[in-house]
Amino acid sequence: MINSRTYLGSMPYNDEQHLDKQIHDVLAEMGFQAALECCFIEVDVTEIGTERSW
Repeated sequence: MINSRTYLGSMPYNDEQHLDKQIHDVLAEMGFQAALECCFIEVDVTEIGTERSW
């Protein structure tokens, strides 16, 4: 955790499609867990050093 609202994580991946799927899966699970608690999430995912975001 960088601060109370920013987290830094890393994910090894084989290719771009693998990374896209991993990020999609993590975001889906985060949304599911939030929904179980009658909550929601707002997430911005960016790749450091590039312009990529999901």
